[in-house]
Amino acid sequence: MRSTLTLALAASATLLVTACGDGEESGGVTPGGRLDLTLSAAGFDPHNGEVMSVALVDGAGAIIATRAALVANGGFTMTFPASLEAAAGYTLAYYVDHDRDGRCGSPGLAGDHGWQIELTAGDQAVTRSLTHNLNFAPSVCGRFPLYDLALAGSFAPHANQDMYVAVIRDLDGLVVNATTTRVPADGYLALTIPGVVQAGTTYSIDHDADVDGDGICEGPAFTQDHGWRSRVGEVSGSVAVAGSDAAAFEPEVCASFPGGQPGGPFDLSITGSGFTPHNGQVLSLALSVDGTIQARRAVVVTNGGFAMTLPAGLELGRSYRIDYYVDRDRDGICSPPTLAGDHGWSSTISVVSGAVDLALTHSISFDAAVCGSFPTRDLSFAGAYL
Repeated sequence: MRSTLTLALAASATLLVTACGDGEESGGVTPGGRLDLTLSAAGFDPHNGEVMSVALVDGAGAIIATRAALVANGGFTMTFPASLEAAAGYTLAYYVDHDRDGRCGSPGLAGDHGWQIELTAGDQAVTRSLTHNLNFAPSVCGRFPLYDLALAGSFAPHANQDMYVAVIRDLDGLVVNATTTRVPADGYLALTIPGVVQAGTTYSIDHDADVDGDGICEGPAFTQDHGWRSRVGEVSGSVAVAGSDAAAFEPEVCASFPGGQPGGPFDLSITGSGFTPHNGQVLSLALSVDGTIQARRAVVVTNGGFAMTLPAGLELGRSYRIDYYVDRDRDGICSPPTLAGDHGWSSTISVVSGAVDLALTHSISFDAAVCGSFPTRDLSFAGAYL
């Protein structure tokens, strides 16, 4: 979302540098008194080919603008034209989608990498240089909310046929969501995909009607399946896309649906790393959806990690919670996490569209509610000893 700043004049101001390795320079004043912010980044070679998102936030916490760029040759450049007010303070939040799931996840070495720094505008345009480091900001993802996407339109010739829908991030061609729906008998499709598009990013929406019902996207052509593509400009909130059977076919739409769009269920594979303090201890994990436990697993931590698979554990379009804890005090039950006792965490899986590989890393940011997924039960034992 965007907010409008009230112009405040200042005779002079000092540019503040609050992050090691980052710097600012001054340039000319833009017409109207507002100032440009230009970012120049270097040293991001581990993220070449990945998408970097940047949010400019004012002193009241309102998001002024969000932009996204593809990291290439270890860096990127980005401009926020006429976005700064002289002498005003701002927060600059930025993250790279290292796990390529189309959304900001809590920063960690194995997941997304995210940072947050402060700056104060002077009376001239600002150029800020950014360098890569491992000093991640845990709260950065709060600056990058996700919005719903709705696709609606008349597809009367395809009533009662399956419609495959893919949401594609334009910068890197990532399919951030793929789902299957059935065109109603009246031919009017109204599909909403919650929490799937991010502000400051552009998307393409590919949708294919499985005319012959074979579960594979073929064509598109009048004698085969019918497929279309809609464009979504830079997102600033929830998006409504109008589709129509009368629209021209998109020749490359089937590339978004290799082998058709499976309906699930899908496997969940989980790996953990950095758990060396818990070698030899039992880690228990619970998978839940809408507050209901779907599965539990337990494993012994070895060599600082663990791995487990829940076959066919995920359903298309559902969102899940993962609770997990280490029985550090070795009493066989989950106690509310503390440094001296058990250690417990939670994670989430948003809007399942296929098999999921989830990487978990050790931290001391515990979730106090985790033990609710591991209640104790009575055990009765009886027998005859004649």
